Amino acid sequence: MTHWPDRPICAFDLETTDRDPRNARIVTACVATFDGDRIDTRSWLLDPGIAIPEETTAIHGITTAHARAEGLDYLEGYKQIRQAVSDAWARGHIVVAFNASYDLTVLDAEGRRLGLTGLDIGTVVDPYVIDREMDRSRPGRRTLQAVCEAYGVSLPNPHEAEADALAAGHLTRALVAKYPELAE
Repeated sequence: MTHWPDRPICAFDLETTDRDPRNARIVTACVATFDGDRIDTRSWLLDPGIAIPEETTAIHGITTAHARAEGLDYLEGYKQIRQAVSDAWARGHIVVAFNASYDLTVLDAEGRRLGLTGLDIGTVVDPYVIDREMDRSRPGRRTLQAVCEAYGVSLPNPHEAEADALAAGHLTRALVAKYPELAE
């Protein structure tokens, strides 16, 4: 029997306009496929069609002007991101996201807002949830950056979609290495 850690994974991350996933619009996204030693990434910059609040620009660095000038049409970009994640599930990949409930809620809520059907979710692994369960006594924050530091995973540009997606994928591998019982 093949255990889930032996299957290819699709790590993804969204950077958005809002902390509330039901109101957030996607600004940047990355889907990173890990298959053995091979890692392929695809990234997007979207024009969310609304002003990006200064407080979220301060987090991910994307301004409204930059998104409007360089970003893809929102509907087209959204469909491409959703298709990339859905295709990963269709290929039997495990989808990995740090604090997956946020990213998956954004992906689903935005699809519904845009008139599409709800997101058909496959197998998801969330390193945030695994870390909280497996290392309950570790002091400190549970941000992606803090958890990466705790497990020796590099995160050179926090809150940059590609860096966060890659870190989530590597973090998942580090967690399975430290806690082999997760394979069961």
